[in-house]
Amino acid sequence: MEFNIPEDMLGDARVGELVSAEPMARHRALGLQNVRVLERLGDPFGPRALSLIAISQHGLPARFDDAALAEAARAATRPLGHAPT
Repeated sequence: MEFNIPEDMLGDARVGELVSAEPMARHRALGLQNVRVLERLGDPFGPRALSLIAISQHGLPARFDDAALAEAARAATRPLGHAPT
């Protein structure tokens, strides 16, 4: 889909970058929907672009609390094939 991003809703995003955006209230019946940039994700052809798109489309968590990060760090030190103790 195509959208219009008003100049004052770009944040620090640059033309051509991949962004996360939300629709704004519609003030007109015709033309492109206005959106506001929420987050600048970067180069659409970069190595993370497909992952970021999939995360967004499927509502996957991309930020984790300290307990989850600590558990992941502990799991990373264990050899594969061993059950947790």
